[in-house]
Amino acid sequence: MPAAYRRGAVYAFYFLAGICGLTYEVVWSRILGAHLGNVDVANAVVLATFMGGLALGARIFGPWADRMHHPLRAYGLIEAAIGLYALGSPFLLSLPGEGALDAGRVGLSALALLPPTMLMGGAFPLLTRYLTSRTLELRRNVGHLYAVNTAGSVLGGLLAGFWLLDALTPTSALATMGALNLALGAFVVAAAGRAPARLTPTEPEALAGLDDAVSFGPSARRLALLLAGFSGVATMALEVAWTRELAEALGDSTHGLTLMLAAFLSGSALGAVALASRRAGRFALPDLVGAALLATSVLLFVTHHLYAALVEALASAGGPPLAVYLICFAALLLPTTAAGLVFPAAVRLGADEQHVGGRVGHIYAVNTLGTLAGAVFAGLVVLPLWGTEVVFTGAVVAYALAGLALTRRRVRAPKPPLPRVRPSVFSLAVREADAREDEVV
Repeated sequence: MPAAYRRGAVYAFYFLAGICGLTYEVVWSRILGAHLGNVDVANAVVLATFMGGLALGARIFGPWADRMHHPLRAYGLIEAAIGLYALGSPFLLSLPGEGALDAGRVGLSALALLPPTMLMGGAFPLLTRYLTSRTLELRRNVGHLYAVNTAGSVLGGLLAGFWLLDALTPTSALATMGALNLALGAFVVAAAGRAPARLTPTEPEALAGLDDAVSFGPSARRLALLLAGFSGVATMALEVAWTRELAEALGDSTHGLTLMLAAFLSGSALGAVALASRRAGRFALPDLVGAALLATSVLLFVTHHLYAALVEALASAGGPPLAVYLICFAALLLPTTAAGLVFPAAVRLGADEQHVGGRVGHIYAVNTLGTLAGAVFAGLVVLPLWGTEVVFTGAVVAYALAGLALTRRRVRAPKPPLPRVRPSVFSLAVREADAREDEVV
């Protein structure tokens, strides 16, 4: 099978995994809400466990990916294990029992969800390692992988929020998605047996003219971690604020949450696709990220104020609900598309062909922990004390300052050391003659 078809198959696998992953998150929240007797606590437990598990999984599996001879086979085994765990998760989530809400039952519920989320976190560095043989391919591979998985998450969230849980019980929904995940893992393992250990690299002519071959130095790797953490904190804080505003505008918290997730994930996917494009590859990566940060600040400021005015005008005029949904979706999509470029660009800044898995896992873990910090800080501190407007204003200022700081900073690739040339007899004689001439003078 040609390398292009294998690459497309890997993207299809990761798209299906994205559908399963976000469906699990929605269904597990519903089950835990019934067991714990508190929907808000259940949502917080599932979100925190997902973020923590993804970070741990990426950090653990990332370094292993660089040492594995068959990362695609390992990925298939991970997906099969996630499917098996999903099939048994209703029983595991029932073990803490029902009754008064307490820390022990909350902690046991989180532990029950930690293993599958850790496995999900290991998938990204494994697939990046499998696809990437040269630094020249890294930007494109990261962008496309992140985009297809995020697009799958959009579809999974919409299916679960608007159809699956209305058509099936939570246990039946988990059985359906678990079977799909198990079949996906088994298919990948079988396909890996006929595939090469690493994907054949793309011909250099296909990537000619792109600023992709450079390997950045230690300062760029530190910058990549800062960008990944900042992106996680800022985007999750905005997700929390937008969820509250959309719930008030639409009059339905479930539809507000689903619309927010669909818009944010769609924007993230579009941003990743934009980074992977040939046009983006013709610009220096640090300059591109700086421009994306500044664009996010401007678009967030403009769309947030326009959205509020348009929704209020439509509500006063008795406008159709679909128009309100479209305005809300567009208001979130534009700034998140610009912001969605930042994380995959941080991965490209911090990794190269020799250290794909470990560095991708490290950056992914920092980004995921940033999302957890952003959710806790915005949801438990800023919103209760000051409201959503402070979150939006802070995000506008933070993105602008980050963009300005990056555009003023010069990030260069390390210069290769000059070759050490052994001096010839003639050059030594010339040096001695110059020294004697200096003494005479």
